[in-house]
Amino acid sequence: MSVSHLSLVSVQPFLMAASAGTYCELQHSRDHFLTEISCFELARHTQVKLVPDCFSSLLLRCGGDFDPVMAAPADAPERSLDLPQGAYYCVRFTPLSSYALYRVLGGMREFSGRVLDARAIFPDIGELCRSLSGEPVRAQARRAINAYFDTKLRHSPIDPVVHRAISDIIVSNGSITGAGLSAACGLSSRQLYNIFRGRVGLSPKSFSRALRFQNALYRLVKPTDVPFTPYEFNYYDQSHFLHEFKACCGMLPAQLLALLGGC
Repeated sequence: MSVSHLSLVSVQPFLMAASAGTYCELQHSRDHFLTEISCFELARHTQVKLVPDCFSSLLLRCGGDFDPVMAAPADAPERSLDLPQGAYYCVRFTPLSSYALYRVLGGMREFSGRVLDARAIFPDIGELCRSLSGEPVRAQARRAINAYFDTKLRHSPIDPVVHRAISDIIVSNGSITGAGLSAACGLSSRQLYNIFRGRVGLSPKSFSRALRFQNALYRLVKPTDVPFTPYEFNYYDQSHFLHEFKACCGMLPAQLLALLGGC
């Protein structure tokens, strides 16, 4: 079975939602921006639906006619991607990367929920794509991707207010109130909203909603021996969870699991 990234949920039954680990880690290896690199293969042309996510995802194809794309953080189902047959790498970025990645576009005030041409952000990314087509070993390809983004993001600024707000939201799994978050950051609600929205692409409330959904989605597709309950993801009750999940995914959890079970 081919595996995609967690932020990609197929609208067809032959692509599986993937595991991307928990989102409690803001920092990966030497920086605060890159969290993981996953690889998947598609046996046929596939339409993939984007679902809410507070992380950014870069999609690279190993050779072929596919321009690399960057999926910006989103709090609602937005659009679908038509992916040709082939092998792909998905590069996962933390929410702190938004400031570094999207400010280079200049004047783009609203980048959330958009699929952007990655070449507008990284003009030389075509060279990386070409190098990946010649990498037979995935470990070598991951090293090449890590090295590329290490040079791009190494000296990027991190807004301390955004860092504090993101940390508090993640530690609380999205349950911290707006008033509590504002007090922790020492700002008014309006000031925090404007800073957070401008740097991350989502409001703190939308960020919390996407985070809870992604964590619940991960838990569903990677079950454990502990029974699933909506309360562990700070949903009020089962009805609230089902309503939120369908709003984010377009289907109920049981329908998604049936879809994945048929893959």
